Amino acid sequence: MRFKELIDYSIFVLMAPLVGVSGAVKAINDGEWTRMEELDPAEGGGHGFRAELYRAAVNYERAGTGADNSFEFLHNALRNYLDRQRKEAGDALTSTLMTAVGLSIAMILTMLLGGPALLLPLAMAGMLPLIHYFQVEEVRYDYSIPLAAGAVAGGVALILVRGYAYSLMIASMAFTVAYAPQLRREYLFTGMIRSKIMNSFNELMWSPNPPRPPGDTVIGAEFGRLFDVASSMGAPLFLSKVNRVVYDVLSWMDENRRSLVIYGSMIPIPYVLLCATVRVLMASVTPAAGPFPVFPSLGSSRGVLAIDGVITSILTGKAVHSIGLGVMLIPLFMAIQLLVA
Repeated sequence: MRFKELIDYSIFVLMAPLVGVSGAVKAINDGEWTRMEELDPAEGGGHGFRAELYRAAVNYERAGTGADNSFEFLHNALRNYLDRQRKEAGDALTSTLMTAVGLSIAMILTMLLGGPALLLPLAMAGMLPLIHYFQVEEVRYDYSIPLAAGAVAGGVALILVRGYAYSLMIASMAFTVAYAPQLRREYLFTGMIRSKIMNSFNELMWSPNPPRPPGDTVIGAEFGRLFDVASSMGAPLFLSKVNRVVYDVLSWMDENRRSLVIYGSMIPIPYVLLCATVRVLMASVTPAAGPFPVFPSLGSSRGVLAIDGVITSILTGKAVHSIGLGVMLIPLFMAIQLLVA
């Protein structure tokens, strides 16, 4: 999810009742909002929540609604939007997880019949854009050097070891060595960042020199825009409204991250169950030839499980924290896969 859009909505909700719709658009200073303003508001000014919020503000302005009432109406619209986002994320992620469990069962049946079992890895890979859409990018990491280190180490290991699982584990370890220095404590536990942001806005109420939100993170830099708007106004009543909006946004972020962590912790379950099932089948089922062979070759199942393990690891790390964490977890999932052999 583009966090910048959420801050744009917040600035608009706060500024439109005070300086009018045009003044709020100028405060946002974004080309998409400016182009929307050039459209006829009667035609909706575009589509989506931004157009919905814009139309509402225009109607309140034309009706002569007071600034306080207009803010309450717009603020309520923003809170309803956050509630919808929360519900949509929960429904989509739960449905996707249930689909993954069902596909893992279908994959087992497909392997028993000797067919290609790539359905689950491909379906799991399709979950990555969904997680990315609902996840707020709080910190931006540099993956260029870690990926180069992992590719080189993995390529050398593949030549020397000639085993995909061990090569992937070595590549992941090389990636971890280059990636780990970026993982500061507050980046891993981003609640600390959100606490600093809330404290910055709270100190606007009484401190002559309040600290700015930390600008070394994506959310801190975006909240800095809202901080500049709040500090430029300075009126206590306005600052209290700012704190209400900031609190709502941060609360939504906390719930969003909590949901993704819970969801991410359940992503490996289908993979672990699949590995355990394959292990049992290999120990108890004797391969049979004929038009309907029972169970494919061991090499084929190893390859499919390795692919599925890498994808599951990346999805787990992405949901809990970042893709980088998912790459770091690859040795764990490869170890589970090696237990099948």
